[in-house]
Amino acid sequence: MTSNINKKKINFFPNRKLLKNSIVLIFIFSLIIFVYYKISDKEKIEKFIQSISERFDYQFISLEINSLNRVDKSEVVKIIDKYYNQSIFLIPLSDISKSLHDLNWVKNVNLSTNFKNEVKIQIFEYIPIGLFYFNNQYFYFSREGKIIEKLREKNNQNFIIFSGK
Repeated sequence: MTSNINKKKINFFPNRKLLKNSIVLIFIFSLIIFVYYKISDKEKIEKFIQSISERFDYQFISLEINSLNRVDKSEVVKIIDKYYNQSIFLIPLSDISKSLHDLNWVKNVNLSTNFKNEVKIQIFEYIPIGLFYFNNQYFYFSREGKIIEKLREKNNQNFIIFSGK
């Protein structure tokens, strides 16, 4: 007959709350790392978004451009043509905007989507106020002083011509 009074109780986990919290934190940290490595493959995500967009008809198929006076509509279509039939969510509007800003007559660009199948492009053009004569050539310039483009048609002499320094 042994007595339980003098036996020392051995406790392997003195602070169970600390142990529980540590296990939960390790689990959450592991989950975050797992999700990060799954999501970090951008190509897989884009393929997944494209497949969902094809299934539910969220693809870019329609383009609306405001009326243009000086910018050639075919140049605008050429810039955006490579994005047709792609997911409307994967269209890089900032890249398109930068490409459109590089066109000669473009002052500002507004791009928007209806998040279904259409991209709307609103282009604001420079308004020429005169011609600048330099190196035996005429150039349009705007109110802001930006030289827009070389004069191509000779009969368009309705502008004041500036030359010199």
